Amino acid sequence: MKKLFYIGALSALLLAACGGSDKEAAVTVTPDEFNKLEKGMSLEEVSKIIGDASENLDEKENDDLLLTLDYDGKNGVEKDSSVHLIFYDGKLDTIIENGLISKEEEPATTEPEDQEEGPSEDQTATIEAFQSNDFMKFANAFYDLTGPERSEVYSSTVEGATVTWTGTIADLETIKDSIVVMGKMDAYNGADWTTLGNENADLIPYVIIVEMSDPSVKSELKKGDPITVKGEIGARGDKEAQFNWKLYKGEVVK
Repeated sequence: MKKLFYIGALSALLLAACGGSDKEAAVTVTPDEFNKLEKGMSLEEVSKIIGDASENLDEKENDDLLLTLDYDGKNGVEKDSSVHLIFYDGKLDTIIENGLISKEEEPATTEPEDQEEGPSEDQTATIEAFQSNDFMKFANAFYDLTGPERSEVYSSTVEGATVTWTGTIADLETIKDSIVVMGKMDAYNGADWTTLGNENADLIPYVIIVEMSDPSVKSELKKGDPITVKGEIGARGDKEAQFNWKLYKGEVVK
């Protein structure tokens, strides 16, 4: 079906192309006809391609020179196709088709968001080891995780937590306000912080540097002695990058 909305001085042109009968004619547009349409064509040129316009016209006039013709498509790629032609000042200005030569786009479907998964078994075991305050049990489990798993455990559970860890005093002098503690006690070989960094870098991931709330307590301690410290985790160790652990607000427990 074709609907006609005509505005302005095209009345004579339209009636000449469409006739004056009250009987509606079924006017359609095929893909071949559509492909012949070009912007700038007159109404008569378009009528020669498509055929006579409908004889039953819905006319509307005002001061504008605008004409819109809506046609049903025929033999289109979609069952219900249509063509919309807009004339301005007697010339074809806009050509629109829906389902005549191109399929209408399917509505975009939204994929359901993946539900957030809980920690893996290895992550759960690592968190349990962390909560036990056994540094080596936790460190070994932590380093066995994949990189993304380590990051998740550290950010969700470890970072900023207060822990109580035991190790061997490795250095009291090199870092003025801190104690260097070797968490891997069976690997302690008497090396201070500088020597560890230069000759035993593989042990650095098991070193805990404890920044003391009261550095004066260091005067009562002795290198090589076991020590239990309490503090807030501020930096994590890393086996690949050979980074140490760091505790802030450190206190000596025993």
